[in-house]
Amino acid sequence: MRRGESIESILQRCLARIAAGESVAACLHDHPEHADELAPLLEAVAKLRGWAPPTLSDRARAAARARAHAALAARRAPPLRPLGVGLGRRHAAGTGLRADAPSVASAR
Repeated sequence: MRRGESIESILQRCLARIAAGESVAACLHDHPEHADELAPLLEAVAKLRGWAPPTLSDRARAAARARAHAALAARRAPPLRPLGVGLGRRHAAGTGLRADAPSVASAR
């Protein structure tokens, strides 16, 4: 360890060494004064590097896609009714109001 070197910089150098193929043990051997702190971090990195995401079969992928599309369709808002329904097109179009909006008088 270089004098005054932070644990963060030691960790970065060890991560680079592990990425290049060195073992966790070799890095811990070179930094025994920080081994207790470095060991769990480097072991986690080593385990994550060997992790592969699960793969889905074509059937499972298709089923998941169908469920996602159904959920998306259920979340979409229903379309608005066309202007003029219930009030007469000329009146609704001239006011700029939605024809299906409740009137102030009916809200009281």
